[in-house]
Amino acid sequence: MMSKRILWGVVFSLVVGFTGSAHASNFGDTYGFGATGIAMGNAMTAVVSDWSSVYYNMGGLGKTVHLKGAAVKDEGDSALSLKKKEEGAKEESAAPRKAYLNQLAVSYMYNMPGTSIDYKGTNTLEETDVPASSHIILGVVIDLNLIYEMPKFISSARLGLGLGANGDGTIVKLNDIDPRTHDYLRLGREEQKSMILVGAGFGFLNDAFGFGVGANVGFKGQGSVIMDNVDIDGDPQTPDSQAKMDLSAMPTLLAGIYFSPGQIWSAVKGLELGISYRQEHYMVIDPFNAAAVTTAVTMQLVMAIYDYYSPDIYTFGAAYSRWKTTFSFDIDYQLWSKNRYSSTLTKNNPDLPKFQDIMCPKLGVKHDALSWLSIMAGYIYQPSFIPDSAVTGAYNFLDNDKHILSLGTKFLVPQLGGFRGPIEITLGYQYQGFVPRTVRKDDPANPDNPSYAYGGSAQSVILEVTMKL
Repeated sequence: MMSKRILWGVVFSLVVGFTGSAHASNFGDTYGFGATGIAMGNAMTAVVSDWSSVYYNMGGLGKTVHLKGAAVKDEGDSALSLKKKEEGAKEESAAPRKAYLNQLAVSYMYNMPGTSIDYKGTNTLEETDVPASSHIILGVVIDLNLIYEMPKFISSARLGLGLGANGDGTIVKLNDIDPRTHDYLRLGREEQKSMILVGAGFGFLNDAFGFGVGANVGFKGQGSVIMDNVDIDGDPQTPDSQAKMDLSAMPTLLAGIYFSPGQIWSAVKGLELGISYRQEHYMVIDPFNAAAVTTAVTMQLVMAIYDYYSPDIYTFGAAYSRWKTTFSFDIDYQLWSKNRYSSTLTKNNPDLPKFQDIMCPKLGVKHDALSWLSIMAGYIYQPSFIPDSAVTGAYNFLDNDKHILSLGTKFLVPQLGGFRGPIEITLGYQYQGFVPRTVRKDDPANPDNPSYAYGGSAQSVILEVTMKL
């Protein structure tokens, strides 16, 4: 049940004239989903093989070549099949390396935005109130052969689950629904939504190639609220209220493939390729009926909530590993032009702006300095999906071009008593530098809607503990 304060905030925004929104993103799209991904600039499509495959490339659940540990005498149920040598080549060792196919990971991420707006002609420099946020992420990977023995031509098959929740325990936070306010579409409340990702991946020919499919689970439905004893005096109130939500799951498609040609042709050993697709995703509550009862009159209000929009995203990735170093490159194609608004907002505001598609390049590097220590770094250039033409009028959607830098390190703790495998501890840091942007209004002299400039930065840290089982 939503708090009374949030409910009245929704109603008050409606009363002043707006009834829906198109706030964007979730914390995964804003920062990343997992410490290794964040530390490597989220350039993970070609190399991912751990639990975070559910976000970066579902096909990575079928890739286990990077999950091998120390050599063991007995293959066990979760050992990898050895690649056959060409005819006449020397036989490989009869002692394969055990693959830790099952994983349990827990991450904690803390985000610290710092933004400001300079309203032109008003001598006002406002430090915008974008709150810090935190997220807890749980990742689980299970070898499907433990449930059902796969055919021999499938070299690996795993099921993955990724759960991301707000650090304060809330499932979702409703956004300000008035598009006239100055609101960053990737920060603050706009990325504080839980994430549920689930899927399976399959590998073939000893990890030469594979694919995966899954779902990003959202919610849709309808709701209602009744507010009693509302005192209308010009200020938002907190009336006695009751709310009811009738929601159902709304899954959207996640899919990916990988190809490791070096597993087939030794001349290109170390080269890896990947392609992933994330279908557009959003939360919709339509209709959202509301009734506010005052001492004199009952107001019937009809609203719709359409929030946390993430676009269709196609990603191509390539990586090359040599000398204990992996270089990775990704490029995202994000279809923001398909952005939707709530039916209520569209009806009342037919001139709502269009967003633009963007391409986002990402670079990552990882160096295995020691058998138990890896160092990582990354860079992302993220252009804004909001064109200048979208903010010259009454609306104020804030989003900057960004240069994103990241660093990280990973420690491998040897197998301890009571554990079936080693433990990885990964620490990641990310800095987002916002390119300053100026918005020039059609009527810059209007004191209620002046031109302005805005910018800032956002910093994030993440700690992750992964148990290999």
